[in-house]
Order: sequence, then C-alpha cells, then structure tokens
Amino acid sequence: MKQNKDLGFLIPVLDNNQHSNIICNTVSGFIRSRPRQQVCIFNSYSERINTQHIPLVHINQAKFFDGDLIVFDLHCLQLSGSFPLINKIYYYAQNIPWSNNHSYYAQWKELFSKTNLSIISANKYIHDMYNIVWSNSVGISEAFDYETVNKLIL
Repeated sequence: MKQNKDLGFLIPVLDNNQHSNIICNTVSGFIRSRPRQQVCIFNSYSERINTQHIPLVHINQAKFFDGDLIVFDLHCLQLSGSFPLINKIYYYAQNIPWSNNHSYYAQWKELFSKTNLSIISANKYIHDMYNIVWSNSVGISEAFDYETVNKLIL
C-alpha cells in the first residue's frame, strides 16, 4: 500500500510567497498523517522564515531518496529521471508546456512517457489534455491541498 512509502517534494527554491505557502501547508499535512514515514522537501535555497518544522534537505541528496517524489516544474521532472531509487514521480501540471514550445515530439515523449510518472492536474482542461496526449493524469487538485493530493497518490 502506498501509504507506507516515504514522500519527497522537489522544489529548488522556497520563496516567501503564496505558492510556497500552499506547498508547505500540504507537506505539513503529510507529515502529520504519516508519522512513521519520511516526508521532506528537497531544495537548494529557501527564503522562508517559517518552514513549519518541515525537514529541508539539499537537492543533491534526492538521488539517494527511496520513495515517491512530487515535482512542480519541467526542470525538476527532467532531473528526477536520474534518481535511481524513486518509486513513483508525480508531476503537478499547471500548464501544457508543449503547446507554447516548438520542440520535437520525441523530447516531450521521453519526458512524459515514463512508466513511473503520474500527472496531478491543476484544472480539468489540463487533466483532459494530459489524458488525451499521454494518458497519465491521475486527477485534479486545483488548490494543491493535502486532502485532494493524498487521495490522488494513494
């Protein structure tokens, strides 16, 4: 059962903004609900004063992490492919990057066709687009709140 898996969040920079606050609130929810599992944020720089007692681990240690990983941008998604111990990667998709980019299909296919990748979509349109093109969106979490994300990754 996935409930017993350790969970990491790959966020290179934690700022003092609403987006980082939402992510930290969600991570705190996982820490409270999984007291026997490791839940942490992998990052390289944090401006946050209040990290809500969330363990912050340098991003270079993520390659040794054994568990599931949630990423928030394409650079982190690409980077996570080089971590050998990651069981499942969840990408929180807030846009459709191939619609604004004139890259080759093969590049996007390599990124989004991984067998251990699932997409958590920010809205129904993004959910539908990822399912049409890649068939790997597991659901929608508009606010990236703990309750919804927890249901999607179980």
